[in-house]
Amino acid sequence: MKALKVIAMVTAMVAAAALAGCATPVGGRDYYADQTRMTGTIQEGTVLQVRRVEIHNRTNGYHQYGGGAIGAAIGGLVGSRVGNGNGSYLAAALGGLIGGAAGTMAQNSLGTQGGVEVDLRLDNGQRIFVTQGADSSFAPGQRVRVMASGGVYRIAH
Repeated sequence: MKALKVIAMVTAMVAAAALAGCATPVGGRDYYADQTRMTGTIQEGTVLQVRRVEIHNRTNGYHQYGGGAIGAAIGGLVGSRVGNGNGSYLAAALGGLIGGAAGTMAQNSLGTQGGVEVDLRLDNGQRIFVTQGADSSFAPGQRVRVMASGGVYRIAH
């Protein structure tokens, strides 16, 4: 029983670590360390239209399967504690399937955040759009700054 508690605790810590990085912030005020201490350009423009969007993390490698794998492990572990003999094996398999599905759903919801797609006209006449996290609000007719550095664009007031 003590070993089971240790396994459950380790699994929970791994799950927390794996899912903690699921929602990557992508707002106009969010920077990665490698995006600092660089020069960039600033243009000014006017907001034409704003549309709310959902921003989903792209998952690849082990991040793609982390939630499902952790959920399956926990579900299988819990299921194996039900019954004995063949019933225990069946409960473990069913617990693994249900846990895997629940873990995948949790990972997908944690990797989604609200955002805005801002359509604007720059002062030079060029029309562009920028999609970013909804950490700032924008309205048609509002004057904004468009900052670009290393292929990353941000809009600010």
